[in-house]
Amino acid sequence: MMTDREKREVEIKKEAERIKKVAENSSTGGQLGGTFFGQEHDGGMNAGRG
Repeated sequence: MMTDREKREVEIKKEAERIKKVAENSSTGGQLGGTFFGQEHDGGMNAGRG
């Protein structure tokens, strides 16, 4: 039978593997990457349009 400490270590390793998988399958941009979400327009790349 496993001790509580051993159980925690196994759970920590499993969680780390899940996090790593998610990170490997995620784009570097993220959900809000490259947007002006919640920000005022700063006159960047689209300045002068519209």
